Amino acid sequence: MEEILRMAFLLDSYPLGRDLLLAWFCLEALAPERAAKEVLQLRSEGAERQVKMVNGYARRGIRSDVLLIILGKKLQFLAGAATKAQVQEILRPSVPAYSTGEFRPRSAYHVEEEEMLLWSFLSEDHALNYLAEVRAMELFERYQERWTGGGEKNAAADDCACGGKHHASE
Repeated sequence: MEEILRMAFLLDSYPLGRDLLLAWFCLEALAPERAAKEVLQLRSEGAERQVKMVNGYARRGIRSDVLLIILGKKLQFLAGAATKAQVQEILRPSVPAYSTGEFRPRSAYHVEEEEMLLWSFLSEDHALNYLAEVRAMELFERYQERWTGGGEKNAAADDCACGGKHHASE
């Protein structure tokens, strides 16, 4: 999937990258020989719902590389889904659980880049407490290391998934 994501980045357009990811998904997850008809239908409906969710993020002005990472990871999970419960869990937003002084993923389908985005949305209207701020920065730094290093989509160190628009008051 990482290769497909990098190709989608090169298109430098969320709609084109989204279409590339969806083409991969159709080939990987929806071929009739891959699963029973009911499972293929669940995957297809899940992908449609996930695209709508990420399109909503796009309307909020989120960077296309972040959108493509989230969509790519969610589609990869959906490609392996075999039950309605799995599809439902994959489609849930990646909100962490808080336990014993730290934030942890709630499920095996957690996408850190989506969690990072959700922290950004929350911080638009509410000041984050210290632990939430630490978690948000930890995710952002991991995102920078994974996806913007090595000359790929080099973003400034202070560039945020939201393009900085949510942090104008800082």
